[in-house]
Amino acid sequence: MKNINNPFLISGYESPEYFCDRKQETQTIVSALYNDRNITLVSPRRMGKSGLIKNVFHEIQAGNTIFERDAYLFFIDIYNTHCQADFITQLASSIIGTFDKRSKKLLKQFVTLISSCRPTLTYDPITGVPQLSLDLQPQREDSTLRDIFNYLAKADKPCIVAIDEFQQIATYPEKGLEATLRSYIQFMTHTRFIFSGSRQHLMREMFASPQRPFFQSTQIMSLQPIDPEQYYAFAQSFFQDISLTLDRCVFDRIYDICDGTTWYVQMLLNRLYEQRKTPVVEHVASVMDEILREYNDTYAFMFSHMPRADAKLMVAIARQGTVRQVTSKDFLLRHKLGAASTVQRAIARLVDNDWALSTPDGYQVYDRFFAFWLARQ
Repeated sequence: MKNINNPFLISGYESPEYFCDRKQETQTIVSALYNDRNITLVSPRRMGKSGLIKNVFHEIQAGNTIFERDAYLFFIDIYNTHCQADFITQLASSIIGTFDKRSKKLLKQFVTLISSCRPTLTYDPITGVPQLSLDLQPQREDSTLRDIFNYLAKADKPCIVAIDEFQQIATYPEKGLEATLRSYIQFMTHTRFIFSGSRQHLMREMFASPQRPFFQSTQIMSLQPIDPEQYYAFAQSFFQDISLTLDRCVFDRIYDICDGTTWYVQMLLNRLYEQRKTPVVEHVASVMDEILREYNDTYAFMFSHMPRADAKLMVAIARQGTVRQVTSKDFLLRHKLGAASTVQRAIARLVDNDWALSTPDGYQVYDRFFAFWLARQ
């Protein structure tokens, strides 16, 4: 295990030692996969979906689960893909990356399989990670995708394929990919899938609408904030390792202002740990000020490019924290937002573009740090 300078990781996954709790969620996913159910994992961004999936993969690889046989594990992040060809390349790259580590024979077989697409395989000079480029012709995309799924179906071990930010395929210009993927996946007996996504309205529409191909085809799981009791014990243990105490009131302040969203909690804990002194509540405010100064130019640029109605509504939501009804007379008058119809259109745009988040309690600014910046405007 590599040396970790700061145990409060804000990117990547290292090991269960640096991954807080999620034991029940890990067990739920493993059990579903073992019993031949695909999983749809839905939550806002930065709640820890990717980390949870990688923790599941770690536990399976370590032999800590009910999986009796080894499995091939593929993780694909398609957030930055824009079309079917991008998706196919990402899928093939993930398979090559896994086989390169596990089986040179399978790697050679797979590259041979897609040789008609003129694949070019190189290795990152720093990380050594294999990188694939495919010269995909439009007329070959469907057959290449079919060949890849056929290859997975015939693998000598069970396969688990995790596709992160799966809702992205709904934005591709090729509108038939959902149906194509569903037609392949429904007949795969030894390959299970985890579909995770952060655009909750799109993910729920894809998997809960009778008009969509993936309707009721998976077990849907919503990822909630980590239990504060478990999170505090996790955080306190690392401060104790350097002979410091993290008081509960300090942790509660961090957890509350971040609404328990994992990445923001980790960021504040990371900064406090960096100081190597016993944190007090005042230090949390100081760290927050430091972060907002760092992001000031970015946030100012984002804010200045918003439509005026959207910007005013974002400030109003940020100042209130959570707004149950943005078109209520009281809210409109207090923040001088104008007509309810204007605000209704604005909140629809903000949610659709991931600026605002719709929760059971009401609307919030998606980026917790941006919310603090906006509240000061």
